[in-house]
Parts: sequence; C-alpha cells; structure tokens
Amino acid sequence: MSLAASASAVRRTLRNKELILTLTPSGIYTPGGDTVNLNSIANPQYLVEATVGYPGVVEQFEVLNSPAGFPAKLIKGATLSTWALKVFEAAAESPVGTPLGLGPVSATSTLSAVVSGVGSVTVANTLSAGQFVYLNSFTQMGAQNGNIVQVASATATGFTFNLGSAANVTSGADTTGTYQLVEVSPTNLMVSVAGSLITNSLSTSTLLTMTQANTFVPGNFVVLQGLVNGATANGVIVRILTATTTGWTATWSGTSFSTGAETAATAQLIVTNAGAPVGCLAGDASIITNSLATASSAGTQGVITFTTPQLFNPGNLTFISGLTHGAILNGSIYAVLASGLTNALYKAYGQNAGATTSADAGVASVMVTGAPLTTAETTGELPAGAYPAACLADIFTIRLIGQKLKM
Repeated sequence: MSLAASASAVRRTLRNKELILTLTPSGIYTPGGDTVNLNSIANPQYLVEATVGYPGVVEQFEVLNSPAGFPAKLIKGATLSTWALKVFEAAAESPVGTPLGLGPVSATSTLSAVVSGVGSVTVANTLSAGQFVYLNSFTQMGAQNGNIVQVASATATGFTFNLGSAANVTSGADTTGTYQLVEVSPTNLMVSVAGSLITNSLSTSTLLTMTQANTFVPGNFVVLQGLVNGATANGVIVRILTATTTGWTATWSGTSFSTGAETAATAQLIVTNAGAPVGCLAGDASIITNSLATASSAGTQGVITFTTPQLFNPGNLTFISGLTHGAILNGSIYAVLASGLTNALYKAYGQNAGATTSADAGVASVMVTGAPLTTAETTGELPAGAYPAACLADIFTIRLIGQKLKM
C-alpha cells in the first residue's frame, strides 16, 4: 500500500533545493518496501519550482525520523512514483535461544485440495510466499493437520504449498481449517534464504542424501523445494545430520527413492531475524520414555503422544530424534498441543504412520532461534500484514536534496 506523502518544509540554497516530507502509514505493509509515490505529494504550493525527486536529480536522500522502535530505510525508485520505504522493528532482534512458536489462529477456510503434491486453501489471509504456516482443524484435508508447510503462493483469498508426501484430496468444502504463522514474534517470522541448486538426490528409509554446494553445519534446518527425482520430499523440513562443502545428509522417515539427477531443486536454510539459523536448544533435550502414534488418514490427523518430563508450552516446536520403537517419527517436527499437556506428557498432530504404545528411548528438542548473521539494518523487517498500532501512532520524515531547476 502507498504511504500518504506531504511536504512539510522546503529549504533553498543558491543551487540546491531541500524537501522535507512526512509519510503517514496505514493499512497493509508490503515486505520489501511500501510504495512512496512522490508524484502524489500534498501541499503543491511548495512545488512551484522544479520538483526535487526525479531519478537523476536527487543527490541525497535519507530517513530523518520514524516511529519509536520502527527504523526505516528509503529506497530510490526507477521513477518518481516507485520509491519505497522499508520498515523494520528494532524489537525483532530476539535473543539467541528464544523458542519458536505459533502466531494467532487465522480465519476459517472455505475450500481445500491437494493435487500431485500441491495443496491449496481458500481462506482470507495476508500471507506472503516463503512464510511458514502450521495447518490445523481441517476436515477433508485433515491428514495435513499438524504439518508445517512453506507458502508457495498467496493472494488475499487463499494460498498454496508444496508437500510431496501429501495424498491427493479432491477440491471441496472445508469450513473448519485454520493456519498459524510460525514465528518468534509477530515481526520475527521463520523464513528461508536461497541456496545453491541440488544436483543429485537419494534416500533410504532412514537417511536423506543430497549433493549440493553448501555451508550448512550439523543442526541447521533446511526446507526442500523443486525436487523431481525426490519429489516426495518437496516442502519437507529436515535437520542437517552431516555436511561437507559438496553435500549433506539428514534423518529421513519418508518414502525411499533411488539416486537421481536434479536440475532445479534447492535446500534453503531456515532462519529468523538477522538471518539467524534455526536450531535446537543445546543440552536441554527432553528424554522420551514412551511413544504412541495413531496413523493419519485422508480426513484425519495422526495423533502422537510422547511421555517425557518437560516444561513445554503450547505451540512450542519440538524436533524428534533417536527413537527406537517409534523410529517412524524420527526427524519430524511437532507443535505441542494444549490438550493433554502435563509435565510428564505432551501430544501433537502430524501426518504419519501408526506406532503402538511402547517404552522408547529418544529425545524431544525445542526449536529456537540462533545467532544473527547480519546487521540489524537489514533484518527484522515487518511481515506482510497490518502495520502495528505503535507504528501507526506516528509518522516517518524523509529528506530529499537535489539541484534546482532540473526536471
């Protein structure tokens, strides 16, 4: 949405003209920078002389002031009407070790479908491609309840996601489904960053092996997209088990596939603010002593129960590893449900095969944000959606300086 711009002051020297503008935010913020249309400046009496603002004329520009806690960066446009203001939230710099969780529950869906590993949900939303959402409460697409998927595309009325392991679901009414953003805070979302192409994929029933130039380290989480040979792994989040500069492995509990070339596949590092890689809380894993899983079906989520002493909160994301009896659950990510949660037991939904109740030996590790890799100037950007109330309570002030009498 375009910010409303108005001139608040003009200062002139012998050669230059300095224009001070106020920008008033409203409505929905667009990641990458909200539009600043300098052709729409109010108070045109200030602009009797040649307009400062055309590309090639502006020699200096900066943000002078912004609402408290919301630093911003002015981005020069190719035309006078395509400048932008990129807004950040200083508070988005979450401390290392902050657990990931789930945002507010969305409006309910109206339709759902899965066709050849591509899911689609009709629901009012402000999502953007690349964000991660937790699916819940679907009826006909119930097998996907509990899954965390990456948004592939989104409009105001729906979104799509890739999940190669998802069974087909004929498009139809689904009036109970909801999603929640995976986040550390409303302005610090879990996202992914681009990496190099995967050139070969392979999996056994327990191990995924990818050939890819990378800088991953064991413990990193990545999301897989664009696989053809290993199509059943598309959209799946896995944790790096071993890594070299030319390839990596991860625990795998999905369908096996033979080694084969890939030409457009990627494994993208999952991060939070400042490019901080998502990991697990070191040295604080909860020991699982019993596991139980009911199998998911076309319209029903699987229900997983872990017996383990812990202090989890509803919405915490837990990574499962080391199970012997419930080995089919290893390598999976589960969000803690509020129902049935005690200090000795927690439950989760998931797309999985069944496992009878039995003594087990494994761990549940809470997923947390790691150390930032970049500076705050380019991190913690506001997500797509309504501006925070604290941001709307004030204005942004920018300055443009350029030569007079040039159009």
